[in-house]
Amino acid sequence: MSSSNGTDDERNSELERLYSPSQWSHRYSAEEVIAKHIQIITQESEKVLKLFPKHELEVSYGHGDRQKCDIFYPTTGLAGAPILAFIHGGMWQMMDRTQYRSVAAGFADAGFQVVVAGYDLAPTVTLAQMESQIQQLGSFLLSKAAESGSRGVWVCGHSAGAHLASLLLHYKPVVDNLLFQGVILICGLYNLDPLLDTSYNDALRLDREKAQDISPVNRGFCDKRVKILIITAEFDSPAFKQQSMAYFELMVKKSENITLLEIKNVDHFDIIEQMSNPKFELVSRIIEMVSNKVS
Repeated sequence: MSSSNGTDDERNSELERLYSPSQWSHRYSAEEVIAKHIQIITQESEKVLKLFPKHELEVSYGHGDRQKCDIFYPTTGLAGAPILAFIHGGMWQMMDRTQYRSVAAGFADAGFQVVVAGYDLAPTVTLAQMESQIQQLGSFLLSKAAESGSRGVWVCGHSAGAHLASLLLHYKPVVDNLLFQGVILICGLYNLDPLLDTSYNDALRLDREKAQDISPVNRGFCDKRVKILIITAEFDSPAFKQQSMAYFELMVKKSENITLLEIKNVDHFDIIEQMSNPKFELVSRIIEMVSNKVS
């Protein structure tokens, strides 16, 4: 874009900042917060295999290179154990499920089956293809739930993963299945239009039509039975927080079981880092929500 167009340049610069969560951390600089995040979740992920002696790694749920998941089984047995799946973030173009095994740690004593799922990233695949992969994940989870006698499936996503998890709410083959109980959406994006004018779109390759089509705010279907927990972080980007609030305001008209919750004193990154702690507020809330089947 021409530098003579100062207004557009300023707008794009501000959009870039608003949609870069690392710019808003209360703890570190943008570079430091990402480096620390990767260091912490990687270290915590190395401990998870000992916390879950029963586990399966590299389980394929589709044909994509990254369409694999790690499954951690409760030591108390599978009878009735709910399935909690986690979809990682990374602006649809970075990070890996193996780094986010740490999320399972907070649920080691909760009697859950925890599934940490990956998916193919941009620019290798499009967002539409990612949605198809997550739909396959949903079907895989429901089949696993039926086979194991699970009382229900919950899907949790963070950032870009929250966007992908929310798309399941508008996919009838999943939400029509009574085993699909709900979603937990952490610091997500639900309207992708603003990303068209940011560097993130270099890999995503969205135009206006594609952005609108893949945005959950433009999807019409939602099953009122399914429970929805939308989470914001106190020190996240204002744009991410505003998108969560706007999505809540839209979905509350369609859902009878939806909650919006802000977690205090965390940013976009340590809200996930702290999920390895079973006493963390968000972990406790998820355990209560899943165990009691209430929003």
